[in-house]
Amino acid sequence: MVGSNKLLKYGSSFCLLLWSAACHPAADPTDTFQPFVSETAVYDDNLFRLPGNVDPGAVLPAGTSKSDVINQLSAGGTINYALSRQKFVVDLRVDDNRFVHNEDLNNVSTNDRATWYWELGRQLSGDGGYGYKRSLAPFTYNRTFSKDIITENNAFFDLDYAWHPRWKMTTGARWLESTHSNEVRAILNRQSATGLIGLNYTTPSNNSTGIEYKFADVDLPNRPLNPAFRIDNHYQVQTVSAVLAWNVTEKTRLDGRFGYTSLENRQFTDRDFSGETWHLTLGWAPTVKTQFSLDGWRELEPSQLVNATYVVSEGVSFSPMWSATAKLAVEAKIAYETRDYTGDPGLGARGGQRHDKVLSGQVAVVYTPIRNAEVSLAYLAEERDSTSPFANYTDNSLFASAKLKF
Repeated sequence: MVGSNKLLKYGSSFCLLLWSAACHPAADPTDTFQPFVSETAVYDDNLFRLPGNVDPGAVLPAGTSKSDVINQLSAGGTINYALSRQKFVVDLRVDDNRFVHNEDLNNVSTNDRATWYWELGRQLSGDGGYGYKRSLAPFTYNRTFSKDIITENNAFFDLDYAWHPRWKMTTGARWLESTHSNEVRAILNRQSATGLIGLNYTTPSNNSTGIEYKFADVDLPNRPLNPAFRIDNHYQVQTVSAVLAWNVTEKTRLDGRFGYTSLENRQFTDRDFSGETWHLTLGWAPTVKTQFSLDGWRELEPSQLVNATYVVSEGVSFSPMWSATAKLAVEAKIAYETRDYTGDPGLGARGGQRHDKVLSGQVAVVYTPIRNAEVSLAYLAEERDSTSPFANYTDNSLFASAKLKF
């Protein structure tokens, strides 16, 4: 009965937001300050990503429910301020996340970013800023089944030097610190510093090609060195890439990055990686109402497993979009990905390195009755097959959201 009362309350809030959107005058996109509020209701039938052959009562803490309904009440906005050739943009968002059954997971998340876009003369331009994010860690890898809040702080700076109309040199720096509130998962705390430099040439037909070098120094301060299992807590990543942006036709565009990546651990070189990495995106817009995007990739990613340093992700995705009318759009995406935990010395997958296959799909309908309001419905499904028995699962989620911009 308690859960029913909460659902009734959430449904009332959702309807109230829709009514407010219909009554409020349309937002002006030229306003310096553009606030919004939104309400999202989510049903997840496998919140903790449990295998189908596992009894939830045998592994979950007492009083914990495998499925749940989550209400997310959000508020935020964007501040745009221009001063001569300089532009300042601040994006703010805070979410109050409430679970009907698993109340221990209730949390307040946020995603904020401040950016200064600057220009100096005709040749120098760039951006710099700071970001802060706080969110609940997903349970794909969190086997403690308890709340873990990930806090991320990041700073960035980019400089472009266009000494010729067709030639441009780019440099940039990134700093990131990621911490976990759950003491068990604090071993995954991460600090990284990244630098990059690139050279780009743009043709008269507005196609471009170039080369880029990226260097990252990554430290996991809470992960102890373990000589027995060759687990390191510090590594460096270097990538040299060729980049391409090609307008194949007026309706087709190809963006690509092809490179070679090497990862070197400080202590245990048998955990190193070297190989090709790439990402390719083909976009096609045959009409003003239809768009298609085809993505393929082979990339190196940080691992969310305690015993694995990195993951080799290979996959492909297809994303169609159809604007049925000026107010109604349909979006979809289907993806297939393999994840090789090459940085794993073999602790978690039957004495060998873990390998996952992930098939996912989603579809969303977005309705914009007036300029300042948006209503959307979405469905997401995911199936993961893993050599780690406890990592196999299927999951289905439903989303209903209403957003009002002032």
